[in-house]
Amino acid sequence: MLRRFVRITLRSIVRICFLSLFILTLSSMGYASCSSQPIKNGDFEQGIEFWLRSGVEAAISDAHVHSGRYALRTYGGSAWQTVNVEPPLNPVLRFWIYLSSVYGTERGKTDAAITITIISSSFEKNISYYVSGPNREANDTKIILTGELQRDQWIFVERNLREDFTKYYKTIRIDDVQKIKIKIWSYPTSDPIPFWDDISLEYSEAPKTPTSPTPTVTPTPTRTPTPTTPKPPPTTVPEKTPTPPPTFTGILTETYMLPIFAIVIAAVLVGGLVIFRRQKLKAREKAPHLPQLRRPIDQAAGVIYCLNCGEQLKPDSRYCTKCGSATSG
Repeated sequence: MLRRFVRITLRSIVRICFLSLFILTLSSMGYASCSSQPIKNGDFEQGIEFWLRSGVEAAISDAHVHSGRYALRTYGGSAWQTVNVEPPLNPVLRFWIYLSSVYGTERGKTDAAITITIISSSFEKNISYYVSGPNREANDTKIILTGELQRDQWIFVERNLREDFTKYYKTIRIDDVQKIKIKIWSYPTSDPIPFWDDISLEYSEAPKTPTSPTPTVTPTPTRTPTPTTPKPPPTTVPEKTPTPPPTFTGILTETYMLPIFAIVIAAVLVGGLVIFRRQKLKAREKAPHLPQLRRPIDQAAGVIYCLNCGEQLKPDSRYCTKCGSATSG
């Protein structure tokens, strides 16, 4: 009986667990089908998976984390990832940056940036979004400074890549882009140490551009940038934007996982208690009832019974024919 009870209880537990996992899987699949996030492992919860890197200085760390358990620390070195895109293209880059101060050293000497490279069959252009440093990049990359960010706290940065690239590369067609490379890097200097987390590249609806082939009326002649040494734009400090809403996966794991787990445990306990009581009642009903011993001699009828098993005896019998016990008298 105990073995059967254990088997039934385990079967109920397995069914409830599979049902819960099935519901969670359907919810996650439904959310994933509505999302178009090309960057994989942008929160670095899977370590350095899906990212290529140069140097061990670009490593996973839990010293400063915006969400989850891990973030990327670039104390020198770099990590990058190339993703495929499809037009119409209007990508928005979002990331969180933490500049950890190193006291007792010269401040602000670390160059740190995210470099975005757009790739098509006819061109390859890039923009570096600097978060720290004197910006000593010497190649033809167009540089957009994100300003002197506040230290020792997480700062949210958001950039519309279509607007930035069309601003600094006026002759390219952004809709011809086939791939985007995201590279996170820094030079190994003393201060600060950058930490990166929750890097995403999301698509919004592309603006409708006019079809006129000669848009030569609005720009002034003096605003054309020189291709050799472009003058960096004025420093822009990103406004304090509210924390973006948590993703469905984060809500599911952080908000609903504990109640779901509690419901599953409660259901298992209640189911086990019900099954145990049912098995106990069935066992009580099936238990053999011992015959009630009758009186050895029925004075009114003159009938003699065996004192051991209650079997009716013949008047002249000295032994019970059923159990073999000797009769008295």
